[in-house]
Amino acid sequence: MPQGTYFWRVSGKNSSGAIEYSESRKFILIKETGLQLFSPSNGATISSAGGNPNITFAWTPSETVSQYTLELADNSNFTSTIKSIPVSSNSIGLNSLGEGTYFWRVTTKPSSDGISSIRSSVSSFTIGTKQPPAKTPTEIKKENKKEITKKEEEKKELAKVEEKKREEKKIEEKKKIENESIAGLAPEHISPVAGTVDISKDKQIQFRWDKVKQATHYVVKISEAGKKTKTLLNEKVTNNSYTLKNFSKFSEGTFLWDVTPYDKKNSPGKTARGKFTIDLSNDGLKNLKPEEIKILSPDTIYRDK
Repeated sequence: MPQGTYFWRVSGKNSSGAIEYSESRKFILIKETGLQLFSPSNGATISSAGGNPNITFAWTPSETVSQYTLELADNSNFTSTIKSIPVSSNSIGLNSLGEGTYFWRVTTKPSSDGISSIRSSVSSFTIGTKQPPAKTPTEIKKENKKEITKKEEEKKELAKVEEKKREEKKIEEKKKIENESIAGLAPEHISPVAGTVDISKDKQIQFRWDKVKQATHYVVKISEAGKKTKTLLNEKVTNNSYTLKNFSKFSEGTFLWDVTPYDKKNSPGKTARGKFTIDLSNDGLKNLKPEEIKILSPDTIYRDK
């Protein structure tokens, strides 16, 4: 499971067969990668030629921590602790250490119950007046090459981590959308909402509405105004529009229409409703007078006796 906040509950049937649900509970899933000490580096020698040096202790941060404790000792078993300092961030500077070899580690204090504290590995450094021996050009070149290679590998690894996070976020968002209920959602900005439509020119009516995220299909219904029980059209569509072209059941008048979204479980959302009036005043055939009708064929009209 990807990290994040999750809700869970239990359902069951009672003696009468009705489904009952328990109260909802919440838990948070967190991925902890551990603490990495990176300054001062393990085995580093720090010059004290100008007095006590200013040393910055730094380590990787953790999202589950409210406080860190930096410990300093003169042995790797920490049987004799020199300093134990609470720290609110993942770094601290000290300038009170004299010459000698020191061992240090960091322990976390969790920010929430149920999360265990983490203790880093032990790292050491030495403070002294002696400078490390000068490196040869070959050694410097080798170290520079190693450093470049290390940075490139770290960059690639970081890119992999970021890509993994993006994929996990996509999956999490997809699951969130899938788990959201469609029950309270209705199509918005439906058209037509009200008004008169003239079908004498285009011979069709276009019904439109905004998409509903969880909807896999919609049901469009049309009925006569004042006769809602008489449904003239009931169509299932997968797009957020429907074009009415067959008017065999329709004439002039006012009609009601509605659209209801359904999710993949065929659960319905809220219904959006509109109204429209069909006007045939501009229909040339409707206004055609008998004397304007000319019979082209046949030449002779027969009538049964």
